[in-house]
Amino acid sequence: TGDTADPSGNLYGVMTPAGNTPGNINLGNDVTVNVNAASGYAKGIIIQGKNSSLTANRLTVDVVGQTSAIGINLIGDYTHADLGTGSTIKSNDDGIIIGHSSTLTATQFTIENSNGIGLYHQ
Repeated sequence: TGDTADPSGNLYGVMTPAGNTPGNINLGNDVTVNVNAASGYAKGIIIQGKNSSLTANRLTVDVVGQTSAIGINLIGDYTHADLGTGSTIKSNDDGIIIGHSSTLTATQFTIENSNGIGLYHQ
């Protein structure tokens, strides 16, 4: 459950350090990340350190934010996410944002969003 706030006061579930320090997160199989920000911005998984990675299989990310929400944000330079097979990203705003020469691989995955962009590559 995302109950930790970033320096801006926004709630998040999983986040790697920013800057040049890579963070490598392996969530394994059948993990769920829930973030519900009743009064602000909800962030599910934020991968922001240069060359950081996220690995998961059958991952479920469910985020709801009052002002904004994002399921997964690959914001660090050259980050990579491998969501394996059967992952689901749910958001009441943006699903997945990929930026800064980052990559995403997944098989049979689903993005459900009600207000923003499902999959966006910057």
